[in-house]
Amino acid sequence: MPKEVITTRAKDYNQWYLDIVREADMAEVAEVVRGCIVVKANGWAVWELMQRGLDDRIKETGHSNVQFPLLIPKSFIMKEADHVEGFAPEVAEVTRAGGEELTDPYVIRPTSETIIGHFYSKWIRSYRDLPLLYNQWCNVMRWEMRTRPFLRTSEFWWQEGHTAHATEADAEAETLKILYDVYADFAEQVMAVPVIRGLKTEKEKFPGALRSYCIEAMMQDGRALQAGTSHNLGQNFAHAFDITFTDQNNTIQHAWTTSWGVSTRLIGALIMTHSDDEGLVLPPRLAPTQVVVVPIYKNDAEREKVMATVAALTAGWKGALRYKVDDRDNLSPGFKYNEWELKGVPVRIEVGPKDVEKGSVAIARRDVPGREGKSFVPQDGLTARILALLEEIQASLFARALRFREERTADVASYDELKAQIERGFARAYWAGDTNDEKRIQDETRATIRCIPLDQPGTPGICVYTGKETTQQARSRTMTDTTVAFGSYLQEHINDGLDALVDRVFQESPGYRSQGVDGLHQTMYSTLLLMCNALVTGSEETIVSRLTNAGADRAQDGYMIDDILIAIRHVRNFVWDRAEQFIAAGAALLPADARALEDLLHLMSRTLMLGYSQTYQQTMQAVAQQAAEIEAQRYTIRELGTPILPLYEGVIALPLVGAIDSYRATQVLERLLEAISEKQADIVILDITGVPVVDTGVANYLLQTARAAQLIGAQVVLVGIGAEIAQTLVQLGVSLSQLKVYANLQAGISYALGQLGYKITAS
Repeated sequence: MPKEVITTRAKDYNQWYLDIVREADMAEVAEVVRGCIVVKANGWAVWELMQRGLDDRIKETGHSNVQFPLLIPKSFIMKEADHVEGFAPEVAEVTRAGGEELTDPYVIRPTSETIIGHFYSKWIRSYRDLPLLYNQWCNVMRWEMRTRPFLRTSEFWWQEGHTAHATEADAEAETLKILYDVYADFAEQVMAVPVIRGLKTEKEKFPGALRSYCIEAMMQDGRALQAGTSHNLGQNFAHAFDITFTDQNNTIQHAWTTSWGVSTRLIGALIMTHSDDEGLVLPPRLAPTQVVVVPIYKNDAEREKVMATVAALTAGWKGALRYKVDDRDNLSPGFKYNEWELKGVPVRIEVGPKDVEKGSVAIARRDVPGREGKSFVPQDGLTARILALLEEIQASLFARALRFREERTADVASYDELKAQIERGFARAYWAGDTNDEKRIQDETRATIRCIPLDQPGTPGICVYTGKETTQQARSRTMTDTTVAFGSYLQEHINDGLDALVDRVFQESPGYRSQGVDGLHQTMYSTLLLMCNALVTGSEETIVSRLTNAGADRAQDGYMIDDILIAIRHVRNFVWDRAEQFIAAGAALLPADARALEDLLHLMSRTLMLGYSQTYQQTMQAVAQQAAEIEAQRYTIRELGTPILPLYEGVIALPLVGAIDSYRATQVLERLLEAISEKQADIVILDITGVPVVDTGVANYLLQTARAAQLIGAQVVLVGIGAEIAQTLVQLGVSLSQLKVYANLQAGISYALGQLGYKITAS
């Protein structure tokens, strides 16, 4: 019989899930921190076992663990266009620290590609440094508006691997190795969750990736859950963060990078795949307690005999089994059975006075509830019997989940068949459409392409949507559509709180403030009407077109990125506030509807950001080009006074004239190093006769120049150092002992020619 404290799956699947999390003591909503949870001891113990199994696999494939900062400079997030577009609505910012406003804000990492890319650009120099294979275990923050424990929370825990490679082939091999040998293997062998290995479509791939791969699992409501992703990032982040290396031909190349991760969402997948109306069901390999022993007795005499037998039975279990003896005297055996069933312990052993006399025990297996799962076995050989039973339960859970998925997966040949099948599970269909086709299907059916399975039939078929011939199959799943009613409700209640929305944006955003209150009011009203129209009609074309243009207009008008993010945040809050009113009025907004609403909000945010980003980049490129032209003119003017002179074969001279500051010194040094390489110079003569003042800064510059030249194989001769200047340098504490120093240019040239085997003789 189902537990009274747990809603049945048939009645309310979403509430059933929440009841399991609560009653199994897995987690609790952190009410004082929006969108976050407290992972309780039972939940964290499962996560620790997941970490152990995954970490072993990650290390076996050659990766090492590291740790990067929680905070990332906001400017880093802005460097990769697709990345900022994908994550901008989700980032949480730190703008104040130590009692002061930060001039360069931080974001709490939503993922770490950007900051890791920054350090990889420092660590990688040569092809010998590759591959770079690192992983970190950490928490991240993505500002989710509607959350479910483990499945979607603002803060969650995960591992994120980040690697760099010399070739695309190496990066692709890494991406697939993680997908198959780490993620899919762990899901099926440890979690007992069958998964489909596949490629994400262009529409669904990770922001900034070249290709995204995933493992997809079916939950007991027939819907899909993405259980892990592995991304080939191509060279996008390498270009954004200048991750370069010198290859075997001494040519500068950009690295090929990957990233991949799984999170505490796996706990949600575990619950929804195996659990039942009695409570949590855990596969033995992930059960913190694999076996619980419940002693049964009525008095002290019985207690003494039973506990002695229990001690003898469990004497050899340490290290072989994760077990617990529940000898709490204040609770009845029935209460204990109920508690351990709720918590998903795979095997329960019952030992009472009659069992002591008969030399037997009662064994109950959690995956088969009730009398069917209970048997009486001899005490002799009990340990081996339990170990075998745990393996049987592990295999049984996987087989049951696989059978469930296959029973609810069907091949479909027409669009009508697709629409019917996605109401009960996975639809497998031939696919030859593009992103626009995919969006239209989602608008019309609320179904999404979960992946293009890597295991393809290889035989041709007809695309379920376009009618084109193809050999590629895809899997889809449905999203319940009750959003039309909410769209109408939102349209009727736009004015509820609209003034407050306008006021908040007006106060916080200097850019939008320039519109004036009336203009901003019209902007917000128009944006919300676009959303209402998309919800009611199911068409997103208008909203995409209008918001793309709006984003471009904001960039041209000089709005900062913070202005856009402020507007997005407040519009999202406004919509979800109306959704709460909608629910309070008695309407049903199911999890799938909430996901559909969140998807639309993400689409609006991404579209606005993309329109802004593209125009902003074009503007900044034009500004940068103008700045480069001006700088080139300044550079030419400066360098006219500092020519690099080829005196003889193998000898060049740099006559410095005028004051030297750090900027000019850097520019001259760069040109000098280029000249040494181009002219294959063996000796460089630095003539400082024309420098009016030789102070510590100039002397240190000369030393820096000498070291740089020596590193690329040239010798430096310094001329123009008379007795007075030499004394000054000594007083400044600067040693020029590593340089050849001469008082005048003629002496320096004589030395240089002598080094090359030439002599100056009088005619």
